[in-house]
Amino acid sequence: MKTLAALLSLVAVAAFRPHPVSVHERSPLRSRFRTLPRTLTTRMQLAPLQGLAEVSTADLKMRLLQLAASTDRGQQATKRQKEQISNVVDDLSSRGPFDCSPGMLNGSWVLVYASAQLFRSSPFFLSIQASYDDSKKASLFFKLHELQTRSWGFSEIAQVGQTLLFPEANSTDGRLRSDFNIKVLPSTVVPLVGWWKLLPTFGGNVRSIANASISGDANQHLDLTVDLTKVKASEDLPLMPLLGQFLAEQTGIRVSNVWKRLRGSVPTARVTHVFVDSGMRIAKDSQGEVFVYVRDVDDDFDDLGATAGVGDDLDEREIPIEGNGEELTVPIEGEGDVKEAEEKKAVQSA
Repeated sequence: MKTLAALLSLVAVAAFRPHPVSVHERSPLRSRFRTLPRTLTTRMQLAPLQGLAEVSTADLKMRLLQLAASTDRGQQATKRQKEQISNVVDDLSSRGPFDCSPGMLNGSWVLVYASAQLFRSSPFFLSIQASYDDSKKASLFFKLHELQTRSWGFSEIAQVGQTLLFPEANSTDGRLRSDFNIKVLPSTVVPLVGWWKLLPTFGGNVRSIANASISGDANQHLDLTVDLTKVKASEDLPLMPLLGQFLAEQTGIRVSNVWKRLRGSVPTARVTHVFVDSGMRIAKDSQGEVFVYVRDVDDDFDDLGATAGVGDDLDEREIPIEGNGEELTVPIEGEGDVKEAEEKKAVQSA
């Protein structure tokens, strides 16, 4: 009985003993301060999206670039971040009309944001998208392609760029070159065993050349028909042995001929420019996906679309022509060279 009474006494003392209060519970100010960062962060995220009409175009462009950089060109963007970018793009597009002339579009551009997969900015994949009557089937194809190329970290896309060339200031017909720098086996290590690379990293450049035509009441549309795709060596990484070297030795795949054999004609893909100035252009594809480009810092095109600034070699502006089973190329420097290429094509086909 004495033992039971002692236990009950201990329980009673413990029940009525003041509970030790932590520093956070003792201080209401401390408790409020702990919730302050989240509130401040939320307000900072919402602030740039409120009253956009009062924000300058330069500030909106900076906000867009900040969001693009913090989301890995949109590939890691959350739903909320995509909504923020969409709001900024809509506000920029409402400040038109814009100068979409050949002189403004001419030059080299770097892709900094895409609301879809990065490779979908290429005319090669835009033509595939245009060939589907059902947009859901096209999206499924792109997802399967992404799974095949990015599974297990086999490859990743580095810099993506485009170069537009309209030979004359008032010409609506020109060429577009799309460049994808790809890294193969970027990370081949075994955790807990060692951090040395088991296999070297390879690279390459996938280049697609398309015919480009400007259309629309405000020159806002850019119609693309893919012509040629080829693989080239990149500047920093070696080509993959055998397969990569074999593809680089080829003159390229005439994608236009493949399309003609498959469906009788080359599908025309259309992108619409919703914002254009001297340093940035924003385009949307037929499914409304957004692609944001900034002018390359090494670009030295002038307003007349001179042939300077395309690159060190002229094969980036070539017209492939067929003859005697071989792929011939004629560099384009002006209208006379185009006529010369057509004459040589007629001679080869005779």
